[in-house]
Amino acid sequence: MEKKFNLSKSQINILLSILSITYSLMLVVGNAFIAHNHGGPAILFTVVLLPVISVIVVFGAYNMPSILSSLLLALLITINDLGIKFYTGGSHDAMGQMIIGSTMFIGLIPSYIILIIVVFIKKTNEKLIYKFIAVIIFPLLMWWEIYAFGSVSLFERFNNTPYYIKKIVLFLDHILNL
Repeated sequence: MEKKFNLSKSQINILLSILSITYSLMLVVGNAFIAHNHGGPAILFTVVLLPVISVIVVFGAYNMPSILSSLLLALLITINDLGIKFYTGGSHDAMGQMIIGSTMFIGLIPSYIILIIVVFIKKTNEKLIYKFIAVIIFPLLMWWEIYAFGSVSLFERFNNTPYYIKKIVLFLDHILNL
């Protein structure tokens, strides 16, 4: 006997959202692992990776609320940035921090444009104010990420980093190195 799967449209949308989020997370974590042995290519790949995960998240999770898509995209970009800063070999001097930051910024520009376009062309019953909030919250979160984690690396003392961020970073480092 043959089993048939009768999935509703909403169940298919949820499954597609989970798959796109999982695939994006795999790309980000894979880039962090590549950064451990081959720092330069992983740092430069960030320029391509950020728009790719933006497309995957906003189109793969098309029926997800816009604010949630914006938050998820910001989280994935933050994980990518921290993965590169933590696991790229050596100590990051000012020049290394500048290269990491500039590649992330170059990748953020098309990511933000993709987010804006998709949020406003979505044909959902979402109110316009929620779409504006989603578009405004993304650059604010990215500004906070750059401010909070801008000078973080495993081999520096991160002097300009606020105390609570140091505690979060040390906790995450402890969890990842168990």
